[in-house]
Amino acid sequence: MNLARGWLERCSAHHAICNQQDPDFIPTRLLDVRGPAIRLTLTESKKRKEYTKYCCLSHCWGGVTDMPLLKTTTLKSFVSGIDITTLPRTFQDAILITRQLGVRYLWIDSLCIVQDSAEDWAKEAAVMGKIYQNGHCTISAAEAASGHGGCFVRRNPLNCNPPLGYPSVQPSASGAEIEVDVPAPRLTMVDVFTSKLASRGWVFQEALLSPRILYFGRGLFWNCKAGQASELDPLGRGILHMGMQYGPATDAIFPKLLESSRPGRARKRSAASKKLHREWMRLVATYSRLQLTFENDRLPALAGIAQTVMSLAGGVLKGQYLAGMWKCTLVFDLLWSQGAAALDGHGPRPRLDRNECPSWSWASIGGAVESYLGTWQDWPGGMELFVDIVSATTECDPLDTARTGKVTGGDLTMECIPIPCHVEARKYATVDMVEVHWRLIDGEGKEIGKATPDTNPNEFVDGATFAVPFLRIEDGSEMELHGLVLVQKGDVFARVAKWTATTPKVS
Repeated sequence: MNLARGWLERCSAHHAICNQQDPDFIPTRLLDVRGPAIRLTLTESKKRKEYTKYCCLSHCWGGVTDMPLLKTTTLKSFVSGIDITTLPRTFQDAILITRQLGVRYLWIDSLCIVQDSAEDWAKEAAVMGKIYQNGHCTISAAEAASGHGGCFVRRNPLNCNPPLGYPSVQPSASGAEIEVDVPAPRLTMVDVFTSKLASRGWVFQEALLSPRILYFGRGLFWNCKAGQASELDPLGRGILHMGMQYGPATDAIFPKLLESSRPGRARKRSAASKKLHREWMRLVATYSRLQLTFENDRLPALAGIAQTVMSLAGGVLKGQYLAGMWKCTLVFDLLWSQGAAALDGHGPRPRLDRNECPSWSWASIGGAVESYLGTWQDWPGGMELFVDIVSATTECDPLDTARTGKVTGGDLTMECIPIPCHVEARKYATVDMVEVHWRLIDGEGKEIGKATPDTNPNEFVDGATFAVPFLRIEDGSEMELHGLVLVQKGDVFARVAKWTATTPKVS
């Protein structure tokens, strides 16, 4: 713990980028861990300076049901005191670490959010990102699959020893020189982003927003906005600056996303919008591959990141967030499709049960999503748009003032060119997945492209079907048409698939 304290003290003293906490923000409740029995502290009537430093725990519940929870019936007793021995091992370890770091307060979700109050959960979920963003340090139980796993796990001692150097004699003009070849440490940040905790959806924003993180798992790792280190590389000199990454969502992406959201001159807004779309959908593609105990948390677990993007935009994006997408880039954001990682051998998944999110949002389905346009590093040269978004609205919980959490409804009105068609399903099986495509056939019996269904294609057999072109781009010697497939249900339409058609370029 001396090493961990040293990292924290140096970062606090010398890293300006890591010391940008909001002086006016305080979590509603914190755990005071000073005494032998910890107690819940209500901060609503207190000043921020009294709680300048608090740690946060990032962990996986793992289906544990035998641990104390903050409820309306236990609130009073938690304020009086909580017997540490009744808490799961991960919580006990986090309390010990917080004390060893010299910090008085700790935030743990299940002990600081009233678990049997939908109102309190909605209120706290809306500021979850801020809680981690303004914490002094986040403690990550990286290898604990449940609350009983603990922060300190059994490790392979061979991986925890400093790497040995291998001397070799090299001839030189002045005689012989000895060179020492030191291999890379056996423990690297790869062990962090392949840990059990890194696969969890809620952890995504916790990792990206926390100014400092101590990872306890296969080794001890440090990550802050200025760099990384480990117990085998305490000065951070041998670790590639990659941060807590999830596939492509590295430190290289999140700052780009934040930069693209900043206000710019009018002539640059078009390019900035395209960049915002690309970086946002790359982030969404990575996030959507992660696991959530409750799939309806897909938007709440990303709310903190959306709020951060909005805050850095200086008001430009205020009121622009719509069910995981942005109004200013909606024409492009709507062209998402079910990702290959979501198929995992079983074909498209059904739409989420009890999910009131509109069908045009990627958050209405489970599993991975992706955006073809989001993969473009340089935006295509020629582009022709065929739709005009007239209006787009979503309904959110009244307690969610930022309107970035759970969506309870939504409407989208656009002027477009609907093409009547019907679908023929084709299934393609490979070694590790089953992929289903639709052939779209127009009224004259001609094939007008193929579509990737959002969910199980057997769910949509009623209602008139339409292919709606959104845009056409030039890609080398071909022209690509991208759009959606809609099914009419009474006076409204539901999205059911992403449509693509390719034709030779006409000179």
